[in-house]
Amino acid sequence: MENGEQQHWAIIGPDDRTTLLKILRGDLLCIPPSARKFPYLSSDAIAKKDPTLRVPSRAVQYVGFAGDRSQSNGGVRGAYLSARYESHREDTDWSVMQYLRGETELNPADKSLKNIRWNEEQLSRVIKDLKLGKLVDMPVANLSNGQTRRARIAKALLGMPEVLLLDEPFMGLDPPTLTTLSPILRELAYKSSPRLVLALRPQDQVPDWTTHLLVLGENHTVALQGRTRDVLSKLSLWTEGKDVSLDNGQVISSKEMTARYGPALTEVGRILKERDSRTAGSAVTSAQSVTAKPQTADSTSFSKEPIIYLKSVIVKYGDKIVLGRGSQDGLDLSIFPGTRMLVLGPNGSGKTTLLSLLTSDHPQSYCLPVFHFGRSRLPQPGQAGISIFDIQNRIGHSSPEIHAFFPRNMSIRGTLESAWSETFVSKPTLNEETHKTIDAVLQWFEPELNPHHSSSPSPTPNQDLSWATAGHIHTFSTLPFPTQRLLLLLRALIKKPDIVILDEAFSGLSPYVREKAIAFLETGCSTTVHPGPHGKGWIRTPTTSTSASPQITGLGENQALIVVSHVREEVPRCVDEWIRLPGEEEFEAAEMGGVEPDIKRGREGGGKGVAESEEGWRKIWGL
Repeated sequence: MENGEQQHWAIIGPDDRTTLLKILRGDLLCIPPSARKFPYLSSDAIAKKDPTLRVPSRAVQYVGFAGDRSQSNGGVRGAYLSARYESHREDTDWSVMQYLRGETELNPADKSLKNIRWNEEQLSRVIKDLKLGKLVDMPVANLSNGQTRRARIAKALLGMPEVLLLDEPFMGLDPPTLTTLSPILRELAYKSSPRLVLALRPQDQVPDWTTHLLVLGENHTVALQGRTRDVLSKLSLWTEGKDVSLDNGQVISSKEMTARYGPALTEVGRILKERDSRTAGSAVTSAQSVTAKPQTADSTSFSKEPIIYLKSVIVKYGDKIVLGRGSQDGLDLSIFPGTRMLVLGPNGSGKTTLLSLLTSDHPQSYCLPVFHFGRSRLPQPGQAGISIFDIQNRIGHSSPEIHAFFPRNMSIRGTLESAWSETFVSKPTLNEETHKTIDAVLQWFEPELNPHHSSSPSPTPNQDLSWATAGHIHTFSTLPFPTQRLLLLLRALIKKPDIVILDEAFSGLSPYVREKAIAFLETGCSTTVHPGPHGKGWIRTPTTSTSASPQITGLGENQALIVVSHVREEVPRCVDEWIRLPGEEEFEAAEMGGVEPDIKRGREGGGKGVAESEEGWRKIWGL
């Protein structure tokens, strides 16, 4: 990375993105030590600017968005899952301003205050640049995903680094918020204050202001690097099965590229342009072209008795409405057996609030007209109320919030067993059948879950599952982030609950693991996923191995599925209905729609879902 020319780098790959950023920062041991140098940090210019910047860990700051909540918020974390919805505030519910100032300790040491290098003028400028002015008094725990990213970037900027490494900054952001954040990052990059390096997933759009691109391959390799347009051109040749000319003049075939670096990343190549950000804020009214219609019991052919029913629900804090805006009657929503629904909406539109009502984690679920399995939380004449344990016993849930609060000391097997527990850490109720189910899932996903899995092909699954119970070696906290996400997804599915709620459950997974997990959701162990011709797309074939545990089936017709995702590739094919919640600046009521009935119900993932085409996806979002 040269200092003279303005270079704005993006790193893309299915794995190893975080590892490479740690290498750039100097966190990992380099052998030989001379292979990694920081010449600019040794220059006279840095010595005059600030001698402390000679230390790479001081000059190069890392901000990751894929870790748990305690890490992502710099130690700012709620005490339990529903704490963010309560009106009572603890002394440790730090505001955004306190977070930016570093005032997140009850008894801060004097030395920590002396190390602050920024002034009030700089603080005001960063707040203005990242559009945090209206949020400075809000508790950090209440921020949406997009707001949290801006706050964390602002915190890093106050340290005045030379280079800022942003790990997956677009994960979990809806298209309108994404196109708002990208111009903010662009302005920072153009000022070179600091220089930016983005680590992106293959499905992420590449900002059009990036000048250089680095594509990672399998087994800790670098497949391509150079100017963005050149790399994308070579990647296109690779995916088309044509020869690729490398920078050293060597011409190699696409088969050789695949042998060296793994399958081509076919999802790379979508460019996030500034014109998208200019239109995203205003184009939010055309979703009706994708068969928008009011929801009725007749729209679902499986049952007229809903699993969960919300009747004219409005959630508000004081005068601020966070769910049910745009309609005097609030939000009406019915979840039936067999429902396959996608929940959409800009960050801050109330998606997490809606899910907290479905899971009954929200305190207002006691007083609002929300009915679970035909009963309300509080007793009614002639009918007892339903307890939160009865509700959550019949719900499988995976979300960033679950990830943040999940115990870190559990084994891999213990994580799956907790699906049969009333709480994360209580003793699960297991029998011989559940043990067989857990064994089957561990065997099916051993390549993804076992940290020491051998890549050598084997005709039969590994019957030795001791690796999954070695809690003293492989605890939840020691697993990579994608493995943690996959494990929590399987935990939500394995019990076959009445309703499965997947909130960004596929984010962070590599394309292959994501497709394998979606296939498992829809068809169980009956199909196997393979890359399509020339690595384009994915195909499913029937599982031929008799020992591959075919007794594990996919989502049943009496199970309901609720999915929250901002990435089209992360929406299962079986999803055929959608609800879009209005943003904070919108005045329309929630919109609902779905696939036409004649092509709708392809239950084993074979039908046409709401996110099958890019055009339909953009229309739903109003882009």
